[in-house]
Amino acid sequence: MKAYEETIDFSPKNSIKVFKRIDKGFSFEWHYHDAYELTLILSGKGQRYVGDSLQTFEAGDLVLLPPNLPHTWVTDAGSKHNEALVVQFSKSILGESGELQDIRDLLLSTRGLSFEGAFISEMIVTLSKAEKVEKYMCLLDVLFSLSKQIFNELCSLGYTPDLKTESREKMDALHVFLQRSNGSFLSADLATELNMSESTLRRFVKRNTGKSLIDYSNELRIARCCVELIENRHLSISQIAIENGFENLSNFNRVFKKIKNLTPRQFRS
Repeated sequence: MKAYEETIDFSPKNSIKVFKRIDKGFSFEWHYHDAYELTLILSGKGQRYVGDSLQTFEAGDLVLLPPNLPHTWVTDAGSKHNEALVVQFSKSILGESGELQDIRDLLLSTRGLSFEGAFISEMIVTLSKAEKVEKYMCLLDVLFSLSKQIFNELCSLGYTPDLKTESREKMDALHVFLQRSNGSFLSADLATELNMSESTLRRFVKRNTGKSLIDYSNELRIARCCVELIENRHLSISQIAIENGFENLSNFNRVFKKIKNLTPRQFRS
């Protein structure tokens, strides 16, 4: 995907920005910026896009992103109250102090890092309320704690973002169409929606996502199914498959295993 650049206005007296994001829904806003970003999900669920990584998120999800890595969060339609704490800080905040080497090593990753956020959520809340020197000290405490934790890298090895400017509206429209169609659509209808020929549409999707249109659509659907498999245990696997546009259970199992490397039943258990 090609992302738009967000400008974060740091100053010599304010190199750390902390804000709470509260919304009825987080929409698809594929962007990047020249700052580190730490995002803790307080409530809500949906899909998290970071580079070429597409995963589900829920309360407690915590990620640390490096500068210039495209990302966005998109909440599920049924997620009515969505809240996140976001911490953005300048690349120069650590200086060259040798005592901060553990934190500096943590920030070397260019692929984005995910953590279990529960253990550190109180520290991040404290950071969100701090001012001036206290805010700086709280951020160091958070980053030092993260440097001692197990994490997962998000993007694939060798991923390089394409940061050239292109109409964000096209990707927004693509995403909305795929969510609305729930996997049941004709490529001709989508091409018409985006004012493209079908061949141009196929190239557009491949260039911007690294995947075919079908594979990208399937990843979106499987991400939604993962949330439902865990949270809607009263629904059968077959019901979830049909509600998300899969023709039958065998097709759902095949696609699910291809993407997640395990069956829906194994995932649910």
